[in-house]
Amino acid sequence: MPVPYEQLDPCRQWFAGQPVLLRSSGHEHVVWVRLNCSASFGQRWLSGSIPDRRVSLTELSTRNPRQIWKHQFELQLAIALLSSGAGYDNRCAWLRDIDEEREPKLFDLLLLAREELGQRTEHAPNPWTAKPQEPRSRRGWTRSELEGLRVPEGVVEPVLAAAS
Repeated sequence: MPVPYEQLDPCRQWFAGQPVLLRSSGHEHVVWVRLNCSASFGQRWLSGSIPDRRVSLTELSTRNPRQIWKHQFELQLAIALLSSGAGYDNRCAWLRDIDEEREPKLFDLLLLAREELGQRTEHAPNPWTAKPQEPRSRRGWTRSELEGLRVPEGVVEPVLAAAS
């Protein structure tokens, strides 16, 4: 059963793969709590603003991590790929410098790991900051989209589109 986004609380622990219901402009979207590099679907704290009791949208994914990482071996290999690329673990040094043409599946797994398990900071602003940002092309949530998630149904607000 999806939990409404408004009920997600950074003061409670949540399971990776927990479905979350987002409402935007009268439409409902199901997203999921992201899996992090701990490789555990167990309960964990989510980052966010404790005074506002809002979970950061960087903790959510549009893809179900339980479907993406159905095979534990692939998940462990994805984490090893991330560790080797960042130089964290010398035991995974053999995974550095993957050749896209010779090992396309391994390279695709690395891209998926970066997208689904890597840190999300630059492309997704925190919903509780009040600093105006210059419009720029990016793949994260815009301020107007974040505010649109909190608009009650039946309310229409004008949104300015940024030039790309």
